[in-house]
Amino acid sequence: MKRHNPKDLRFYHDVKRSDGCWCEAYKAPGLPFCFHCWKRLPDDLKADFAGAKIGHGFEEAYDAAVQWLSD
Repeated sequence: MKRHNPKDLRFYHDVKRSDGCWCEAYKAPGLPFCFHCWKRLPDDLKADFAGAKIGHGFEEAYDAAVQWLSD
């Protein structure tokens, strides 16, 4: 399992708590993305978030989703 620096984990906590998506649109705090970005993701990337918590898969799921959305 990949170990994350506590400063890195703070980034992912901030992502979840914020009301801004990576695309700069509004998102509900607690969610990783705004509705538009979430709908664009393929089902396999959405599935990676099921049960994923920070420190246990959320970081990898988020990074993969942002990579896919930015391509």
